[in-house]
Amino acid sequence: MIAKRKSNKDNWQVREYVEPKLTSDDELITISAFAKRLRLHPQTLRNWEKAGLITPGRIGRERVYSKQDLDRALLIKKYAKKGSSLKGIRALLEEIV
Repeated sequence: MIAKRKSNKDNWQVREYVEPKLTSDDELITISAFAKRLRLHPQTLRNWEKAGLITPGRIGRERVYSKQDLDRALLIKKYAKKGSSLKGIRALLEEIV
């Protein structure tokens, strides 16, 4: 749930969080929707891209992510949460692929 402030100082309105979902392999989502789906900051995804962990597609200058990117990002997030460095995660992913 996301709390959103109304114009009145003391009242809060609660809105339900709707998670963006990828329904097919062909569907692409933007970096902001992808970050929300993973519950990460968009800068984290940019850092992963810079480290060579993920390679999003592009439409013009905008990054777009696919179902395959989601699967890979979930794996990266899992290893990062366990304390692995980005360099270590990259080595692990190279062994898997």
